[in-house]
Amino acid sequence: MEQIHRRFTVEQVKVLLKGYCESTLDRAAVEETLGISKTRFFALLKSYRHDPDQFALNYERTSHTRLSASTEREIGVVDYVLNLTLLSVRKLTHPL
Repeated sequence: MEQIHRRFTVEQVKVLLKGYCESTLDRAAVEETLGISKTRFFALLKSYRHDPDQFALNYERTSHTRLSASTEREIGVVDYVLNLTLLSVRKLTHPL
């Protein structure tokens, strides 16, 4: 399923959350409309209630998208050793 910020504008989500806060919409209706879980609903509601004017659907990645350079090097070394080991095993099991 597409991410919520790709399916709805911030204003559309604000209208739904405002309707919930004013008791004109129930939680299940908002969740169904947005296609989200209860957990995601309450996370959005918390953000909305904190500051309705600054509410946004921007997704902030909290982790790095890539491994660090040292980790990449370590993986490369392990991969190299494993390949050498595999070649040695092949030579032992299938001699020329």
